[in-house]
Amino acid sequence: MSPAIITLLVLVVAIIIFVSDRLPMGLVAFMVPMALYFTGVIDAKDIFASIVNANVILIVAMCVLGAAFFKTGLAWQSSKILLKYAKTERSLSVLIFLIGGVMSAFVSNSGTVAVLIPIVLGIAASSQIKPIKLLMPLVFGATIGADISIIGSPGNLIAKNTIETFSKGSLSVPFFEYAKIGIPL
Repeated sequence: MSPAIITLLVLVVAIIIFVSDRLPMGLVAFMVPMALYFTGVIDAKDIFASIVNANVILIVAMCVLGAAFFKTGLAWQSSKILLKYAKTERSLSVLIFLIGGVMSAFVSNSGTVAVLIPIVLGIAASSQIKPIKLLMPLVFGATIGADISIIGSPGNLIAKNTIETFSKGSLSVPFFEYAKIGIPL
């Protein structure tokens, strides 16, 4: 069987397992490179090159930072500050949307969400609002804000690196290149 067919089959199986929700997502994500390795599609060097990718490290670091926000009580303190400026559920939603959008222009949207989730959960708990009503504006704001800079979304950074690599340095993507389209959207 060709490596392309094997890769496609591994992808389809992974999607089925993700959708069925029978195994934790992290486990399935770990199983994909292992399956590709054991079928000979990729070697160990390829696996580790992907894991030490700057985008992956950035997302992991932001998740750790988010956990620290919660553990140190900074999330709770930050939520009290935000509650001074927004008194209603709607104003909280708008404020969280805007903060998520602005932050994700300068930090990965995944990192932004990871850092802000503990704060948003603190706000939800202290104001007795269902967490989903504040988490959705956070996610949407971070997703939209990610289209402002090259580091807002891992996809933006990957596209930038690909353009610069394949053009052999003749093309470069400025930091706010995506803002020309991202802000109007």
